Amino acid sequence: MVIQNIKHQTFWRNQSFWRNSNKQTPLHLAAANGHVGSVTCLLNWDGGLTSTDSKKRTPFDWAIANNHTEVIRILSFGQ
Repeated sequence: MVIQNIKHQTFWRNQSFWRNSNKQTPLHLAAANGHVGSVTCLLNWDGGLTSTDSKKRTPFDWAIANNHTEVIRILSFGQ
C-alpha cells in the first residue's frame, strides 16, 4: 500500500527525503498505515525518523494516532 501511495503521489526531494504535498515522507505514510515491513525497510535506509510533516507530526506521531502498536514499538526501539 505504501509503495502504491508513493507511485500515485507527487514527491519532491527535500533534505534527502522524498516528501508529498503534505511534507510526509514514505516513513510517515508507512507508519500511519501500520506497514511494519515498510517501516523496518525505510528505517534501514535512514528514512527520516525525526522528520515532521506540514502538521509538525513525526512518523511516530502518526503511528500513535492510528494505534499501530507494532510500528510504535519498532519506531521506539529501532527494531
